[in-house]
Amino acid sequence: MFDPEKGIVGVSIGPRMIFITRFNSTKGTAETGKIVSIKLEEGVVQNGLIVDVEGLARILKNVFRDNNIKAKRVFACISGADEIVRTVTLPKMPKKQMKEALKGEIDKYMLSGEESVIDHYPLNKEKLLLVAIRKDITVTLLKVMEKAGLDLIGIDIFPLAALRALSRGNIDLISKKTTILILIGDEKTDICVVADGRLSYSRNIGTIGIAELIREVTDTISYWIEQSPDSAVEKIVISGDTIKAGELHAVLPDELGVIEQGECPGLTSAEFNLSRAASIGSAMRAFGENKVFDINLLPPGKFKRMRLEKLSLIIFTLFSVILLGIFIASFIFSVICERHTKKLDEVKQKIAESSGAITEAQKIRKEKLRVINMVNKMEVFIAEIEFIPWPSILREIKDRIPPEVWLARIFTAEEFTLTLQGESFSQESVHEYLNLLKSSDYFEEPELLHTRKREEDSAIVAFGITCPLAAGREKER
Repeated sequence: MFDPEKGIVGVSIGPRMIFITRFNSTKGTAETGKIVSIKLEEGVVQNGLIVDVEGLARILKNVFRDNNIKAKRVFACISGADEIVRTVTLPKMPKKQMKEALKGEIDKYMLSGEESVIDHYPLNKEKLLLVAIRKDITVTLLKVMEKAGLDLIGIDIFPLAALRALSRGNIDLISKKTTILILIGDEKTDICVVADGRLSYSRNIGTIGIAELIREVTDTISYWIEQSPDSAVEKIVISGDTIKAGELHAVLPDELGVIEQGECPGLTSAEFNLSRAASIGSAMRAFGENKVFDINLLPPGKFKRMRLEKLSLIIFTLFSVILLGIFIASFIFSVICERHTKKLDEVKQKIAESSGAITEAQKIRKEKLRVINMVNKMEVFIAEIEFIPWPSILREIKDRIPPEVWLARIFTAEEFTLTLQGESFSQESVHEYLNLLKSSDYFEEPELLHTRKREEDSAIVAFGITCPLAAGREKER
């Protein structure tokens, strides 16, 4: 069930306005809540760059506080940011080679692959949509959110965020027909092609007049039909932050197809519709909708911190379970002892009262032997737990995990043997993790049980590793 206090808040930042969207939960379904907007002073954000970090952080902190927005996880996008959106054709290759190939593609478009954050999603077996943004833009945005006391968990681009919101309105992502999406911002205009349920092509053309814009739209439609003759253009949807969006809607030639203004939940005004839609689309990331075209342009350092936090939570949970098991075992032991102590006291009283209770005493003696045996087993159990240095072992498992490996499960299938199950982006990272475990003094000859490709995502490798505990072998000897 959707929890508004733990959900995601969508934030769209433009040169003149900020829009913040959170969702309400009503009878188990999510509905668009209040869309908060605030006007920015000139110079705070320019050409997609955050110039006044302290000032913007202070504004966001005040808006969240004044509007009682308790959720702190944020998915954000910046209007006018220096971004690259391109359709590229690449053969299937290992993830590491793919990463280098994508950097090379970005180098072709006046944006260094080393100085940018890159993400992509597949369009078909060979083509993919490549998205990149300058790294300094993402780092600055992360600083703003941290200073405002917010947890930035994702960075989107305006076209994808707006498309996600419009998919709840008048853009049908199930239809095989093509929609031309025109997004008119303060500082640039994006002309996008939505085909087969995702953004398949996009180009930005800066700020131009209506006549030039009509010509660019016509040229984009002609180019798409030439590239994909079987994908007919169904309609043109316009969304914008300026009056130009309304003007374009009125003057586009009818022969281009059905022409509509963008519609999505929560939009009641024609002013700043694009920025409003982008904030709604970013907030929708909380529901996992349209994951097929989700991208995330967070700085790499933030991704690493998020993975470490997740791993720390797993280790803490595992350690808590172990401690809870010890506590439960101790509690059961004390209850059993108390119960049988009372029973033995009752029997002693009966023996004292009657010399004919010898048979009953024999039964009690047997019961006493059973309890003593149980106590001995419990003491052995507690001694084994104390003998094995669990905190150090768990820390060893955590510290040796390579960046591209994460654990899903740790359990003991055999005595003194841990079994690790997890996933990785490559076979090499799994073998690297195995070798690191072998070099640990806490394990004796860790072995790789299996590696296999995950069915739903062939880029992910699932694995299993057994780690016999060195302490366990010493205990047996």
